[in-house]
Amino acid sequence: MREALELEQQLAEQKVTTREKLKHMESLPAADVDTIALAALIATAEASGVEPGEVNKARILLARAKAAQEVKRQREEVAALEALRLATAPEVGSISRAQLEAALAACRACSAPAHEVEAGQARLVQVIKWQALSAASTPNAEGEWDLAALREAIDAASAVGLPPSADAQAALQRAEEAAKERVVRQKMRREAEKNLNAAMPSLFGMNKTDATKLGKAVDIAKANGVDAKLIAAAEAKLLHMRAEAEAKAKVEAEKLAHPALTLYLTRTRTRTLTLTLNPNPNPKP
Repeated sequence: MREALELEQQLAEQKVTTREKLKHMESLPAADVDTIALAALIATAEASGVEPGEVNKARILLARAKAAQEVKRQREEVAALEALRLATAPEVGSISRAQLEAALAACRACSAPAHEVEAGQARLVQVIKWQALSAASTPNAEGEWDLAALREAIDAASAVGLPPSADAQAALQRAEEAAKERVVRQKMRREAEKNLNAAMPSLFGMNKTDATKLGKAVDIAKANGVDAKLIAAAEAKLLHMRAEAEAKAKVEAEKLAHPALTLYLTRTRTRTLTLTLNPNPNPKP
């Protein structure tokens, strides 16, 4: 008996609660009604003994809500598709990636036709690849390109159906030329470094070199970007060699300017050397 009374009391409370929720639903705009929650309330109302008239009224509200929400969805779909159409401009370079992504999100939210979403997604991929190609076609602060990245971007753009880009092809040509020039410069630098090392005097003077030869090698090394430390060492050697050459030239000039004195000094040195080797040139028999 007590259980029956408790069940009856629960049903009465449920009936009151359900009626209040139904009234709240009726106060909302049809497009804002939660149709899933309303359908559940109708089932609860029937089970708890809510008057049939109120239940029928709730069913009518449910039908109106579904119709209003379908109209709303269709309007949103039309607006989303129009936004998608505007976002997918004929020229891929004029498409805003952010706007296209927003339009695609709106299309998915309103359950727009799958083929429209797929077409928009394909266009988005083209936009992404085009932006990557544009970035790869732009030289860095040093005026150089990443040749591998540029080639990869060109291939990726072609793979998604983008037409060849004149700017990208021009950048590729310049990048390839620059790469060839770097190879030539590297080869010239290695040759200049090799020639500079060969022109440097060895420790024991085994290689024949002179200041003129070393000076030319230093100039060539500077012009071809040889390591500054190696050039500095060569210039120090060159300075020493030039000083020695100047001193030697000065001595030779003095000999030419005073031939008699030079002859006297030469004979004196010879006589001194002879006396040193033979202190008694006329020995007694």
